[in-house]
Amino acid sequence: MTKFLALVAMIAASPAVGQPRDRVHDEAAIRAILADTARGFNEQNVTSELAHRTNDVDHINVAGVWAQGKTELRKETVEFFKSHHPRMTVSIEKIRFLTPDVAYAIVKRSYKDEKGTRDSISTSVFQKIKGRWWDVLFQNTFVRPAEQTPPSH
Repeated sequence: MTKFLALVAMIAASPAVGQPRDRVHDEAAIRAILADTARGFNEQNVTSELAHRTNDVDHINVAGVWAQGKTELRKETVEFFKSHHPRMTVSIEKIRFLTPDVAYAIVKRSYKDEKGTRDSISTSVFQKIKGRWWDVLFQNTFVRPAEQTPPSH
């Protein structure tokens, strides 16, 4: 009976099959990256905003502009901040791990400036490289009012 209880305790304490033991820490690291990125955006600190992106990041903004690589993204972000000064709030809706080293996040964003507020929903793909999480892909889409949304297919 003691062996059985010990086995049950080991199974209960073990992560689910395919689930790494440090999933909580990994999710916290991804949440911290999203917070750091939002803070960099709001401070218009390009270095801070891009700190967690890989050099070969793919970044597709709400206008559909695809920046390929951190160098190109840096140039586009600097240009954007010259004429735009929105404040952004984020709400992390979902983080899902596809493998122990690959995850994605779905984030609702709200941008507010002198013209008003625009909402968007973004998807980021994160990869753990040498023990550190990096944003390798980002895509952002403005949310349209329901009356403008075409039927889904």
